[in-house]
Amino acid sequence: MKLKFVDSMLANSLSGGLTTLAETAANVINEGIKAHKPVKKYDKNRVIATFQSNLGNIRIIGDIKIEALTDIFEVSRQSIWNIETGKTKMNMAQFLAWYSVFNQNLEELEKNGDPIAKIFKRCLEICIDENGSYSDEELEKYRLIIDQIARLKKAGVDQDIIDTIAKNLFD
Repeated sequence: MKLKFVDSMLANSLSGGLTTLAETAANVINEGIKAHKPVKKYDKNRVIATFQSNLGNIRIIGDIKIEALTDIFEVSRQSIWNIETGKTKMNMAQFLAWYSVFNQNLEELEKNGDPIAKIFKRCLEICIDENGSYSDEELEKYRLIIDQIARLKKAGVDQDIIDTIAKNLFD
């Protein structure tokens, strides 16, 4: 899954160093992206809030371990936990960093033909809701679905069963 505005921000930010990531996020907040639908303040906040409310479950679905995130972000397990549980509110720079890690993981899952890739991708698409097409009620319904899929994955349920359940729930 490629989100043009996020990928271009990441490319610009990373080429200029991490200090420009916050500046890039501020530019997106204030100006939007010309090549894409302008990012309105309430859309940005909604995307970040939706993404954060599903973070732990998406991590589980994508087989991303907390230890890997602590190494990538150079933070403690507690810091990861605080973001996943909402104790620490996610900002734009954190959102971009997490999105980048999840997107890299998705690309790796797809490249390896992992059957969870399709579900992981669908979960990310829902959480990003790039076009703002989901109502709050629909996002809550999807949050519950993502939670159930993560529980099945965590319990070690066979992937074919998870695929069938996810297909029925997402349709």
